[in-house]
Amino acid sequence: MSLFGSSYDDEKLKNEALNAIDENPTIRGLPNINIISEKGNISIFGSVKNDKQKKEVQQAIKKKYHDNNIDYESIEIELKSE
Repeated sequence: MSLFGSSYDDEKLKNEALNAIDENPTIRGLPNINIISEKGNISIFGSVKNDKQKKEVQQAIKKKYHDNNIDYESIEIELKSE
């Protein structure tokens, strides 16, 4: 742990976000989603079919983190609707 704040397992944050998407049948297999985690700040970018899918991705990831008591700094959604 850092003297200047919490440390985050960025690889775990990324993998759990990907798992959250894969576990949700309505958004599983979306081909154009990329996830980066740096110092607990998660960025999700790419494209989805519509705003509903965009919202479902965000909700799935937040729920996964909440249910598994995973700490993070922020989630930035940069998904574009086609």
